Amino acid sequence: MSLFIRKPISQLLAQAEGGEKSLKRTLTATSLIMLGIGAIIGAGLFVRTAAAAQNAGPSVTFWFYSGWGRMCLGWTVLCGIIFLYPYSG
Repeated sequence: MSLFIRKPISQLLAQAEGGEKSLKRTLTATSLIMLGIGAIIGAGLFVRTAAAAQNAGPSVTFWFYSGWGRMCLGWTVLCGIIFLYPYSG
């Protein structure tokens, strides 16, 4: 399976009009394990950044706000794409 395979818009539109209105359940045990590992790594990152913030000073706050702004911009772009093409799959 390639990460760069894309469906054409015409195929997405045809599937959306096909009457199938719900998402398929595709979570497997491997997917849930990977989700758990990602949660553990994410929690570790939060703990390490808190430890770094104690020693680094106020610049850490600036970079957290900078990261927050970039994250909001990214989510805005993704939401725009979702509203432009509201099809599952």
